[in-house]
Amino acid sequence: MRLYSFSFLFLLFLTGCSEEKLEERVEVARSEKFVISPKVGIDLDSFLIDKLVKIEANEFVPITDFIAPEKYYAFYETASWCGACKKFNSTLLSFYEVYHELYGEKFEIVLISYDQSEELMRDYALENQIEFPHVGFSERESFANNLPILTAKLPNLIITNSRGEVLKSAFNRTGKYHGPEVAMNYLKSQLEEQ
Repeated sequence: MRLYSFSFLFLLFLTGCSEEKLEERVEVARSEKFVISPKVGIDLDSFLIDKLVKIEANEFVPITDFIAPEKYYAFYETASWCGACKKFNSTLLSFYEVYHELYGEKFEIVLISYDQSEELMRDYALENQIEFPHVGFSERESFANNLPILTAKLPNLIITNSRGEVLKSAFNRTGKYHGPEVAMNYLKSQLEEQ
């Protein structure tokens, strides 16, 4: 029988993943540290058009009027069970409120939830008053398979251009985690330079 650390078992319990699937994700995270990746060969504007949802009348509904940003996407990886994410949410929401009003045509934040049900994902968005688009619960696998920029540590904020080139994230080039504020501040400086 294998011996597991408490944190690994707790993560297994929280995510609802099978043991094999979680081990695979942890192993990938260990062996392939996050690095700034080259172009992933996908046009995000076209790819995302039918994969995004928003909260309306306390439910997720497809976004039919999505307007692609001119320059940047900020993919926010989070989950309702992540304590560090809850702490970062207010910072990100404040940033979004101010900067989206000033530079809304230049960027969009897209939330990627690691919650195990659409209900948990919805409750998290409502509780935290998260208004920016979400990758739909049923679209997460397609998103992960076609845009391999996701990581195993939360919270993470990944800044890309519309071609999917990663410009900045919560990880440095060697894979060390510095937190999502680094990517948020990078986006802020890029927007202010425009």
